[in-house]
Amino acid sequence: MRTLRYLPLLSVLLVACAGPQTTEQPVYQPQTPTPMANTSVEDEAQDTRDAERGPRLDEHPGTRRQLAREIYLSGVASMKRNDYDAAVREFKRALGFDPEFHRAHFKLGLCYFYQGHYNYEVTQYKKCLAIDPTFVPAWQNLGNAYLTQDALEQAREAYRHVLDLEPTHAQAVYNKALVEYDLSNTEEAKRLFRRFLELTPQHDREMRKVAEQYLRELDGGSE
Repeated sequence: MRTLRYLPLLSVLLVACAGPQTTEQPVYQPQTPTPMANTSVEDEAQDTRDAERGPRLDEHPGTRRQLAREIYLSGVASMKRNDYDAAVREFKRALGFDPEFHRAHFKLGLCYFYQGHYNYEVTQYKKCLAIDPTFVPAWQNLGNAYLTQDALEQAREAYRHVLDLEPTHAQAVYNKALVEYDLSNTEEAKRLFRRFLELTPQHDREMRKVAEQYLRELDGGSE
């Protein structure tokens, strides 16, 4: 199974090797130190709001869309119990009622990651993005998934989409810097590591230290 070595900024589910925080996102171990995983704290918060607010005005009880939403929330609960087999069944059922439910595709991709079905994982992120091409967590996870396959060009393209949508997305800046480093694009890697340092709080010493180490290496040890 994929080695887990991302450092997220916030915490949701999955322990990362580079620090005490957690995330539910797929993670990537490159040949070089510690890339970062996107967090889905916003997605998790949206699930909580969905569970609390009840049906929307256009979702009357008994409609296929409302049934899909209720089953989806059951799948989210199964994920929190680490019961990914149950979660897969529930997300598939939800998509049977509403095939355009992009977040169900996204969560299904996460489940496939935890089960080790990485090709299925990628397929679900792509389906999610075909429905909503602005869904940043799916672009970030797609980039992570490509990295595990050493598909650096595809990973770079996925992170480019993240940064087009959210230019201050520190995790994507950091991961894209690592991709550029691996592709020997020295100047772009340096630019992105410096941008990451601009975006990262001073108290996040571990990640700043790693980025600074890359910059020293890229500058020939001059920094």
